[in-house]
Amino acid sequence: MDETARPQQTTSGAIKAGWACLILGLVLMLIPFPLFYIFGPLCGVAFILAIVGLAKGQTGKGIILLISSLVLPPMCWFIGLAILGSTLMSFGGTEGARGKARYGAALAQMRILEDALKRYKLDNGVFPATEQGLQALVRKPSVGVIPRNWPEGGYLEKQEMLKDPWGNVYIYIAPGQHSPDYDLKSLGADGREGGEGDNADIESWRMPR
Repeated sequence: MDETARPQQTTSGAIKAGWACLILGLVLMLIPFPLFYIFGPLCGVAFILAIVGLAKGQTGKGIILLISSLVLPPMCWFIGLAILGSTLMSFGGTEGARGKARYGAALAQMRILEDALKRYKLDNGVFPATEQGLQALVRKPSVGVIPRNWPEGGYLEKQEMLKDPWGNVYIYIAPGQHSPDYDLKSLGADGREGGEGDNADIESWRMPR
């Protein structure tokens, strides 16, 4: 091989390696996760290789790589931040929509439970007692006042209706403390008394009619 060709091949290899580092660094900087911004130093490697190319006579290609390694990384970094921000906002919006959907589902479930409780009283003359609980709607009680006309299949099609959309059991007290018949309550997303937003309690005596 011609000895004069080796420096040119070496220099060309440095330029190619520089472009490879630059492209890889830029791609990784666009990934919407901050950890990948540590790959920005790859662009610094490209800058160094561009200088090597200039020093060895690859002026045109070296200058293009040098300018690219200085201009493109900040642009890609800001684009990556924008993608990250958009992703976080989208995630937050999705969680908010899910919370509203669950809150609406809880209201709908509580209305179904109230309807089942009314039918229970219509058939048996009383509401289920506190110790019988909402289970009296799906399984005939064996304690307290035994219902005379408890229908086969009960008053609810699914036992899962006894839990709110967050997986917590509905609170049932009869006679109620806020209503003469009964109190029915969901503790919301956090499963605790009080709260705001999705964590707010849903109470039968305050439900919109």
